[in-house]
Amino acid sequence: MMKRLCKLVLIAALCLACTVCALAGPTGLVKGTNVNVRASHSTKGRVLGRLSKPAEVEVLDSWGSGSDEWFKVRAKSGLTGWMSAQFIEPAEIDTPENEPKTELLVTGTNVNIRADHSTKARALGRVSKPAVVEMLDAWDNGKEMWTKIKTEKGVVGWMSSQFLVPAEGGEEEDKTSQKDEFETFTGVVTGTNVNIRADHTSKSKALGRLSKPARVTVIDNWATGAESWWKVRTANGLVGWMNGDFVMNEAYLPPEQKQTPPPQPKAPEKRAPAPAARRAPAVRLDGVFQEACEMWLAGNDAASGPVFEKLIAERTVNPAVYLLRSVQLTSGKDTDHDAVRARSLELKALDMKGDANGFWNAVMVVAREPAQEKQPRAMYLCGRILWLDFSDENAVKEGMTWMQDAANAGYSEAQYQLGQAYAGWPPSAVKEDLNEAIVWYRKAAEQDHVPAMEELARCLEGDLGEGQERQGVTADDLKEAFKWYTAAADQGSYTGQYGAAMMLRDGRGAEKDLNSAAELFEAAAYQGHGEAAYETAVRYARGEGVEQSWEQAYKWMRVAEDVLGEYFFDRDEVFLTAGDGQTLKRAAAKRLDADVIAAMDKEAEELLADVRRRDDE
Repeated sequence: MMKRLCKLVLIAALCLACTVCALAGPTGLVKGTNVNVRASHSTKGRVLGRLSKPAEVEVLDSWGSGSDEWFKVRAKSGLTGWMSAQFIEPAEIDTPENEPKTELLVTGTNVNIRADHSTKARALGRVSKPAVVEMLDAWDNGKEMWTKIKTEKGVVGWMSSQFLVPAEGGEEEDKTSQKDEFETFTGVVTGTNVNIRADHTSKSKALGRLSKPARVTVIDNWATGAESWWKVRTANGLVGWMNGDFVMNEAYLPPEQKQTPPPQPKAPEKRAPAPAARRAPAVRLDGVFQEACEMWLAGNDAASGPVFEKLIAERTVNPAVYLLRSVQLTSGKDTDHDAVRARSLELKALDMKGDANGFWNAVMVVAREPAQEKQPRAMYLCGRILWLDFSDENAVKEGMTWMQDAANAGYSEAQYQLGQAYAGWPPSAVKEDLNEAIVWYRKAAEQDHVPAMEELARCLEGDLGEGQERQGVTADDLKEAFKWYTAAADQGSYTGQYGAAMMLRDGRGAEKDLNSAAELFEAAAYQGHGEAAYETAVRYARGEGVEQSWEQAYKWMRVAEDVLGEYFFDRDEVFLTAGDGQTLKRAAAKRLDADVIAAMDKEAEELLADVRRRDDE
């Protein structure tokens, strides 16, 4: 949508200017070297001359779109002809005072405003949703889209277009949206010694700690696709950020665990109309999907898998397709397992909006009868669907019954989900018991269930995430943790590769082996694991387990920088090379010439493009 908006605004401005004044049309800047000016809008057209950056040209006309878009231009020398649009960057578009402003709504949090349309450009400031900004210009090279904006405070710069959408109602809509403030709630701390931090990152300063079952008031949130944080206020007034994995809405607790609020003065009773029942829209399942779903329920992965893949390629809006295919790629029979893609598809299924509830209800109808006949996959699917709305305690309890029966029947995916429940998700499904979670993770892992291997290894190693560690970890636990990390790594899991590499690097649970650690770090880095990319850069810079290479150190630091985003700079700053006080990336760049840096940048971008393409499949 943003791409279409940017293109339309630019083309409209160009065409309007051409119509009004043929001799003073909009200008563009040539951004290539020896770019051909041709007699027609085709690479077969006769070459009339050549122009190089930063030549300024007048844009007279346009033709085509996308990768085959051309502009008719006139240079200051009078040379007139057609140039490929990819080599022309529109110059500043002046907005007349009487022309209505194009307003855009910011959809992200702490989005950078940069001096140029590049993630390498200097950050001029930041802005967060639901701010409204004025659109001044746009830039699009076919791969990246940027919008030049002006904030209410007058800051002018470039923002990535992915964080902007049209503000349909202009300033009035902005005022309305700002009224829709974050709805505060009471949160319950579920971990031990969980940090309260100054910002929503595990690298920011710790302001204090809380342990379960402390209560906090949740006043704001921040999230990416990988993690979420709650901004909280404690009973003594301390305000900071806590990792969302360790704060749960008190409303989701069983009644006996909720705190009784102090009595409040009675307000005059008001008779409000009964709320209308919220029903998911009725959805009729596609016959092709329903047949494939029934084949999957019967255990026929070989026949149903290709159907699911075809529907995914067609961008189906049925979330069950993505979920069932993810299960196949994790634990199905007669199918190639792919732990990384399975996780991506599962997240897509759970994030889908629109008529998602209607689809889940329709699939539930298909699965309930075979579930009542004790078919393991059907029992699992009923349990999983009931767990989707984890705020409904009755549904969660019923889902737990189905999941327990499927796990007892030996279905590995259900055993893994049961382990997740005992580890705390979904909340209130069952009393949290980490030892019981380990039992079920192990049952699933022994059936080659890769996510279960990953979770089992984490639990055995004792790393439970921000603020939590499992007590009483033994040497045997560490050895078993390494075993399961390695088993997951052998199945292509980058989590397994990274976990095994860390243990080999530190000599925990296995004999220290820097060569094998470096190999596993790099394998995970090639799959887009940001932490592994950073560790790979460190290995090359130090020559630990690999031959020292500043070229490779620079390349992998570029990959880590892209994947880790705002969390990267902390790591870059704390890594000091031997005595010269330079950060790793700067130290690498200092030792390389411009051509080598350009080549490494290109390799990094190609690798990242492959990762993004795999994520989109």
